[in-house]
Amino acid sequence: MGLNEVAIGISPPGFAIELARSRVHPAWLSRTVTLGEMFEPDEAVVAGFLDRVIPANDLEQALKDVVAGLRNLHMPSHALAKQRLRRAAMAAMREAIDRELTLDAYRASAANRTAVVLPAGN
Repeated sequence: MGLNEVAIGISPPGFAIELARSRVHPAWLSRTVTLGEMFEPDEAVVAGFLDRVIPANDLEQALKDVVAGLRNLHMPSHALAKQRLRRAAMAAMREAIDRELTLDAYRASAANRTAVVLPAGN
């Protein structure tokens, strides 16, 4: 798990970096964003990509346990806490999408791309 874009000749999109930044420890974030390093499941947990790794045989029980825990929460408070926690990351992702994921932005960045090009005439 990770952001392997630089390893295959492209730069990770800003929204993906912002999403990862909201979860991944800074030292691990730098390794995956700038070096394209990928992590095995247990490393991905330590880095912050994943909350946990569950063996396939334990998945159903783990899911039941998570659902039972969620049922004990006060949902309006839970929803508001999630919104407050994620507000800055969501704003940063939206800004990156608006800035980078347009055809004009794609064309403007053509000089920096080596792996992906638009067909002639587009």
